[in-house]
Amino acid sequence: SGTFEMVGTWEKAFGIPFVQLSDVTVSVGIDFTIIFELELAGKVCLGSQQACRDGDSTKSITGGGAVRYDRTDATKNYVMAYLDGSLTLTTMFGLFELEKIGIPTILSTDQVGFFPYKDGCEPSDFSCKLRFSYSAGVEDAMIN
Repeated sequence: SGTFEMVGTWEKAFGIPFVQLSDVTVSVGIDFTIIFELELAGKVCLGSQQACRDGDSTKSITGGGAVRYDRTDATKNYVMAYLDGSLTLTTMFGLFELEKIGIPTILSTDQVGFFPYKDGCEPSDFSCKLRFSYSAGVEDAMIN
């Protein structure tokens, strides 16, 4: 068993210009024949390096998540993902710089998309984030 952590940001992860990964954790437990537990966690920013550094939510999407698989104890398995801010069609056009070709008028609104659970929250308030989680060890999974 072992845990590996990357603290900081890997810009242009895997050579993909619009993928920035931050604070990644990988935990692996190995039986000499097969992997019996695996846990991954981290944050991602999709957008240019500049948009991600500046926190430009019109040209980047940020979020994170974690997943755990345990072959020997299924009650420890879980998946969790969240978005910081909102995910709108305008953001998607900005992410891929498609606004240069023009957004159809009917779609050029920030009212079409996915939004945080509550408005006016601090960025550190996890209860406000658009999120999904599931755990085999919990009867009621949370979807907000």
